[in-house]
Amino acid sequence: METIRQDLHYAVRRLVSRPGFSAFAVLTLALGIGANTAIFSMVNAVLLRPLALREPERVVTVWESREDMGQYPMSIPDFLDLQAQSHTFERMAALANWSANLSGEETPERVMGVQASADFFETLGARAEMGRLLEPADAQPGSARVCVLSHGFWKRHYAGHPRVAGKTVRLNGEMYTVVGVLPGDFFYRQLQDDVIVPLVFEQDPRREQRNNNFLRGFGRLKEGVTAGQAREDLTGILRRLQAEYPATNGGKNRVTLEVLQNALVGDVKQGLVLLFAAVLAVLLISCANLAGLLLVRASRRMREVAIRVSVGATRARIVRLLLTESMVLSGAGGLAGLGLAAAGMRVLPALSPATLVRASEIGMDWRVLGFTLGISLLCGLIFGVAPAIELSRVSLNEEMKAGGRGGAGGTRQGLRQMLVVAQVAASLVLLVASGLLLESFLRLGRVHPGFNAANVLVMRLALPKTQYRGNGEVFRFYRALADRVERLPGVRRVAVANVVPTDGFLAAVEFSIVGRGDPPANLPSAHYRMVTPEYFRTLEIPLAEGREFEERDNAEGAGVVIINQTFARKYWPGASPLGAHIRIDDLQTGTREVEIVGVVGDVHDFGLDHDTKVEVFTPIAQVSADTVAYLKNNMYWLVRTGGEPLMLAGAFRREVQAVDRDVPATSAKTLEQYLEQSTAPQRFNATLVGIFAAAALVIASMGIYGVISYLVVQRTREIGIRLALGAQPGTVFGLVLAHGLRLVGAGVGAGLVAAVVMARMIASMLFGTSATDPATYAGVSAVLVTVGIAACYLPARRAMAVDPLSALRHE
Repeated sequence: METIRQDLHYAVRRLVSRPGFSAFAVLTLALGIGANTAIFSMVNAVLLRPLALREPERVVTVWESREDMGQYPMSIPDFLDLQAQSHTFERMAALANWSANLSGEETPERVMGVQASADFFETLGARAEMGRLLEPADAQPGSARVCVLSHGFWKRHYAGHPRVAGKTVRLNGEMYTVVGVLPGDFFYRQLQDDVIVPLVFEQDPRREQRNNNFLRGFGRLKEGVTAGQAREDLTGILRRLQAEYPATNGGKNRVTLEVLQNALVGDVKQGLVLLFAAVLAVLLISCANLAGLLLVRASRRMREVAIRVSVGATRARIVRLLLTESMVLSGAGGLAGLGLAAAGMRVLPALSPATLVRASEIGMDWRVLGFTLGISLLCGLIFGVAPAIELSRVSLNEEMKAGGRGGAGGTRQGLRQMLVVAQVAASLVLLVASGLLLESFLRLGRVHPGFNAANVLVMRLALPKTQYRGNGEVFRFYRALADRVERLPGVRRVAVANVVPTDGFLAAVEFSIVGRGDPPANLPSAHYRMVTPEYFRTLEIPLAEGREFEERDNAEGAGVVIINQTFARKYWPGASPLGAHIRIDDLQTGTREVEIVGVVGDVHDFGLDHDTKVEVFTPIAQVSADTVAYLKNNMYWLVRTGGEPLMLAGAFRREVQAVDRDVPATSAKTLEQYLEQSTAPQRFNATLVGIFAAAALVIASMGIYGVISYLVVQRTREIGIRLALGAQPGTVFGLVLAHGLRLVGAGVGAGLVAAVVMARMIASMLFGTSATDPATYAGVSAVLVTVGIAACYLPARRAMAVDPLSALRHE
């Protein structure tokens, strides 16, 4: 222990005596370790930390699937059949989207929530932070109305009041009793809800409607059962239902199961892994740079080590002393890095895309602290081992004969050069990844969404359930509000729709084409949009042929629809669909026949990186009474303005209150924000990887500069002799520059090979960009060569200025 204390004291004293080098080393490590810690905290929160559920690995999501739509929600009859007939699940539960107007307080508020089946919380294995959760008795017919609040809503709306359990609230005009509050770490889908209420199957009007698909399923696997076995079990049941109910279940051919935590992570996982790999590469480049600097310092410490050896120090003792210095450096860098990481952890949630679940959990815990400690120790070993081993090999006789001048040392010089090559190679890999992601993001940004998002305000409204029971009352509200909003200064057009473009909301309807024989058992589906006549002009969606909706397209007029170009190309290739009739299943009691009167341009409703889907638009005025519930709950008002859209939000809210003070209008966003949200993951990845690549480039250029500068110092006598014998300064300049460029060239060559392998691993994250895009590889290589030339320039200039007499006299 005494020798360790002595080594630590000596290491600290030596580093303090060289404040410039020590400060540079600590700062370099702090940036690398801090960035790694911050990104690891994100990886830990999203990927590594188990969900706060009982045995979360047994909880899975359950979806039906269709060939033309992918995963698909379930109907109540389908869910109950799967629940009753399955042999692989301990429990199954279902959720239905549900939202409500919270009234009876100072101002009405729209709250988002779900209806949950009786076993939902037991299936997930959740616990309550306060009070209790929903129980099977709560979902029985005639039970008192109760609800559970999310942790966020409890904090936001009730300021975390400790006695909220037992409070009564008015939701959609009906009184509910709050029975409990969920913990803040409870997650079951990407969007967090405000309120959860029981789903009473027996009282739901959709109980017998096997073609009304709106439930999302969850299940808890039995002990020892795999997700694959459960999938086969449910698929077998679904195929029996397909044979028994071909009219409604013909297209439902399989079941999709996924462990809940994996389902929550979704496409984010690959991006996080890439970010973590990028930031690790930056840290390794930093370590290589420090190792090179320590090797330079090692050349100047040969005499000191020789003296220690002469008085009896063993090789192991020398290595331990030098490693102690490295560990002190890495420890200081780790402590400083923790401070930087803490700041980064506050910034990352704000930068993260909205689809990054559990971003609120990013922070310090024992895993993050353990990671920081481990990576700090590892860094100390990485950049300290090579210099320690090199110094421990000092030859006492040779060093004493050399008079302590030190030398370049072929082995040491070769190792320094290898470290530079490795830095250049790693930097090229990061720059290629950054370049590919940036090019992909730019190409994504050049995709036309199919509409003009500029200067459009989006407000989401929902009407009180008890006050607006039929279509007549709903349409009267629309007309009254539209008339008032259209008169506001700066308003150009106003429209209403059930879906915001690029929002990715799934609303589908089955259809068949009249006159093409009997409808197939497996009916195709189209994405279903309910809109007002001004919708296409408001969003500036081009009309390809036919006409837009008009005021005469109302409940008394003939049924009409407009389809998109993808629909037309798929089912009427090379021909016009105008005048054709289709039957759409947007009634709860059957289908209705409508005429296609127009074709509009395609809109990327599911993101700019997704192909356009088959879509059908129907005028709101012709929506049946069966669908009025959707009109009341999920209608978006789209207002095109002549200036900044959000400036109009306050006036819009006042007009809503003037029409009906019980209608909340608390959500206000621009259509451009919706569009930006759809590309947020790509922007996030490209930005952070770009930052890390730039850091790697700077560090690598410092490494090149350091090695070439030291080379010039070590070769001062040789350069002096060359100049004394008549060599031109330009020749010396070229000699030094050529040496540096050989190192850069070797690094670029190795990096190109590694970059091709890396690019293939991230190919699925690219849009419209090849993983082997020649322009990106050539551009990055040119940047690195240019940086290499810049890093070699000053040392080469110093070599030109060497005075031959001074150099020879010094030797």
